[in-house]
Amino acid sequence: MKKTFKLTQEEFIKVQQSHRKKINYIPFIILMISVYLLFSIFETFKFVKYFLFIYFLVGMFLMVFMFLFKLYSNNLLKKEYLSSRIFTEEMTVEYSNIGMNMFYATGEEKLSYETFIKWKEDNDFYLLYLSNRSFIVIPKRIMNKEELEIFNGYLNQYIEKKESKK
Repeated sequence: MKKTFKLTQEEFIKVQQSHRKKINYIPFIILMISVYLLFSIFETFKFVKYFLFIYFLVGMFLMVFMFLFKLYSNNLLKKEYLSSRIFTEEMTVEYSNIGMNMFYATGEEKLSYETFIKWKEDNDFYLLYLSNRSFIVIPKRIMNKEELEIFNGYLNQYIEKKESKK
């Protein structure tokens, strides 16, 4: 089957974010609060008050830094999207039981399923990994239910699936 699509900037950012490892901030926040509470018990000592103040400032700085870093990385992803012809122009994927043909504005690739080391999916996309950092994105919106089942069958038959951590 042959399907043509173009990834939107929002889709590109969503895919890149889902590919990255997620950072769990909850243990950091629990640690910060528990140390604060522990030292607040010993508040009668003068140095503990200064320590708590500095600890609180450092913790707030780190949280603001992490938030700003996320905004900055999203801005970098937008620039990356806009600077690449592969992402901003239409591409066509043709898939069958022997492999896939990818047609880009810059050329084409013929890929057998053995080329991919793993694959994963979420509600909106398939990510087909050529290496741990390089992957091909196939949006699910370009296929109907029957085509999704056929494509899933090819992937399950020929490529190892990586379980998504949600």
